[in-house]
Amino acid sequence: MDAERFPSMYADSGLKHTILTGIDLTIREKYASADSVFAAISDQHPFSPIGPLFRAAALQTKMIDREDDRPWPQLKVMIDEAIQKSENWKNAEPGNPEPYFIQGGAYGYWAVHESHWGSWFAALKTGLKAANRFKHAVELDPTFIDAYLGLGSYQYWKSAKTTFINWLPIVSDDREKGINNLQRAVDKGTLVQQTAATALIWTLIDFGLPAKALAIAQRLHEEYPESKVFLWGMGLSSFAAYRWTECIEVFDTLEARIILEGPGNYFNVIECACYKAEAAYNAGDYDRCRAECRRAFEYLPSREIEERLQDKLSALEKRYHDLEKRAGK
Repeated sequence: MDAERFPSMYADSGLKHTILTGIDLTIREKYASADSVFAAISDQHPFSPIGPLFRAAALQTKMIDREDDRPWPQLKVMIDEAIQKSENWKNAEPGNPEPYFIQGGAYGYWAVHESHWGSWFAALKTGLKAANRFKHAVELDPTFIDAYLGLGSYQYWKSAKTTFINWLPIVSDDREKGINNLQRAVDKGTLVQQTAATALIWTLIDFGLPAKALAIAQRLHEEYPESKVFLWGMGLSSFAAYRWTECIEVFDTLEARIILEGPGNYFNVIECACYKAEAAYNAGDYDRCRAECRRAFEYLPSREIEERLQDKLSALEKRYHDLEKRAGK
């Protein structure tokens, strides 16, 4: 009876294939199609948390892709549904690691939202709930490799955001452990390999290994040319590696893609212009730097977007005026 109410994502080959199909569509930015795939899982298995979990994953990917927080109420409903249904599954099968993994994923998406649009302190608190579920899944089954995605992500970013107190004996620096666990999920995961690889890009950039991050981003871009996230990875890795010409080329491509699809609230196109302006300045191409500054200033974002980009826009404005003075204008 429990197997009918709570089918396994791993033992049920048909369900696993369906999930992987939906994940592939999500990565390729076919968000409506991905949601339809995952909604069908919910229709077929109404007691299972699998459908709402992966619908939340697809929606959050879309929100971050477009820098649009407006669907948050809808996302929170999916997260809450996944948490409640996974709790029911835990009660029915307390020795099964899958519901702990799903519940960890749901709390993880909540934490990602808080880190992206809220505060890191709130994200760390929610992220701890996620990490505890992932840890329990691994304790129940040490071969449950997919859980290392969430565990590694929390280990790294918890340490990265508390480096100012990592010298205290009660606060450990788990960044390398986090990277190793993410790599483990990339190498041996079942449902999370691409997601773990994407997470590894950002951690390697932050850890000061942009060349390794760039290699991963380039490989994934070749596999998923429709996805902008790997262009972001290539651009930010190139920027961190001081590869200014390559950085500008990538952000040129990315900005053109965003404009073609519709610039939305202008957050992403302004970000592209900011990175190109800084890369051009560092490359000594001051004319290109001024041109990119002007491009960034031409967009008219909402007050909310302008506030989120305030530090970058202020730095860009200072850079532009300094260059204008230098040019005698």
